Amino acid sequence: IYTEGSEFDVLKGAEGLLAKKAIEAIQFEYGGTYQSSGTTLFDVYSFLSSFGYQIYRITEGALIYIGNWHEKLENYNYTNYLAIHDNNSNFQ
Repeated sequence: IYTEGSEFDVLKGAEGLLAKKAIEAIQFEYGGTYQSSGTTLFDVYSFLSSFGYQIYRITEGALIYIGNWHEKLENYNYTNYLAIHDNNSNFQ
């Protein structure tokens, strides 16, 4: 999802699909546009976690699992994230 700060709105619009576990993986961008739109990474992290998604930061050459929320993640630096439904053990 790359919607210039509206990623959380897109995810909320897919709430029914998320609840049905119909979406296995979601890639989304995070950055300065979140601050402009009044959205936080914590909003997205909490929302997706509530549906059983595990969140990973995408870096060059690795996925970094974000098992617990850390305030330092809310830095508005442009980063891509991947959310994988926890029923998919291939990413563990």
